[in-house]
Amino acid sequence: MTFTDKLFSLFTRDVVLFGTTLLTSVVIARYLGPEKMGIWTLLLLIPGYAEAFGRLQIDVSSVYFIGKGKVKLGEATFILHLVSVIILSVIGLVGFLNIDFLHNQIFKNVEMDVKNLMYGVFLIIPLRFIYINYSYLLIAREEIKSYNKLVIIQAVTTSTLSVGMVMLLDFGILGALIGSILGLLISISYGIAKVNLLEKIRPNFNICLIIEMVKYSIQLYITGLIAFFQNNIATLIAALYVAPAQIAFFSLGKSISEISTRMVPTAVNTILLPRISSSNDERKSIDLAIRSFRVTFLIISTTTIILFFLIKPIIFILYGSNYYPLIDIFVIIIVSVVAVQSSSVFVSYLTGSGNVQLLPKISILPLLLQIILSFCLVSDLGIGGIAISYAISCACLFVFQVAFFLKLTGTKIGSLFIRYEDFKTIKNFFIYKIKTLLK
Repeated sequence: MTFTDKLFSLFTRDVVLFGTTLLTSVVIARYLGPEKMGIWTLLLLIPGYAEAFGRLQIDVSSVYFIGKGKVKLGEATFILHLVSVIILSVIGLVGFLNIDFLHNQIFKNVEMDVKNLMYGVFLIIPLRFIYINYSYLLIAREEIKSYNKLVIIQAVTTSTLSVGMVMLLDFGILGALIGSILGLLISISYGIAKVNLLEKIRPNFNICLIIEMVKYSIQLYITGLIAFFQNNIATLIAALYVAPAQIAFFSLGKSISEISTRMVPTAVNTILLPRISSSNDERKSIDLAIRSFRVTFLIISTTTIILFFLIKPIIFILYGSNYYPLIDIFVIIIVSVVAVQSSSVFVSYLTGSGNVQLLPKISILPLLLQIILSFCLVSDLGIGGIAISYAISCACLFVFQVAFFLKLTGTKIGSLFIRYEDFKTIKNFFIYKIKTLLK
């Protein structure tokens, strides 16, 4: 597959993901109502934080090591699973010993008894680790079709099962939980089959290699942890001050902003990381990152402007008038989300070019700014203050990502401005794919 074919394949996949994610969100939100939707959002913080603290990002570093020929696919599969088993054992022990503490902190403003649901949501954690391992193993070999199928299977099965159990069987939050677990199990089965076809798992206890991979992944781990807090700390702070319904409005407003802008950058970054990792031409890699940024920014800015003017009728049709408060959240954060989604290509460049040590430096100040502003604004402005804090933090992160990239590569800022050739690139891309489809 050419670069264009892979990009279009990923973009098509993300259109499917957008539809399934939106459908699941709409059905669950409508049938659960704002309060229970907020509780479901809080429950998902548990596997989210477990992944953020426990996942060492060695799965991402495997892309770099496989691309450089330092480890084979089968050996990387074994190493990823070995590290995951060790980490999951620690997470499980710590989690179950502190479940009462988690319950009292996260659900302090919730009247419903959620203790049993908390035990159930712990099952998502090991499944997410395994699913992510197979995702990055396929990316490392640029098996984009198989990777797309893995992601689509997970999204479609989770959506179908969750919607069915919530809407048809009236299982409520339990139905959403069961759907999430089964969706991961089914997609993992596919991932195992595809990776084994490429290369069977091969035990490798090369301690020096494992240490080298872990060392490389440490910077990615710190960056990933910061990025997770950047995206989720606002929800945790909100849980301490506002009711579950307000958390639901913030979560949905942020979710709509993200899923409507992430399709193009996600597709670009999935290809960009292994391509830059395996490239020996630094100038070509820099130019590719710059073009990717411009085209990404142009596309998602255009679609966001359209969405901005249609957001109210869309919310009414999808969620109903009870969810109108999420529109204010969307309006506050959307510009910053567009900016930071576009500049995410520079993170892929830094990761693929071996400059992962810069990533924590880029991310830490925007996160600290968000935490400080959230605590300062939430008491007076409620969930609106949380949204403002998140928007300012994203804008700050965008500035840092751009600035570090320009300084590292010696690139002039003018090269990032949209130009006529970017419009031609997008036009030619769609013309090429239409002709290909019509053949």
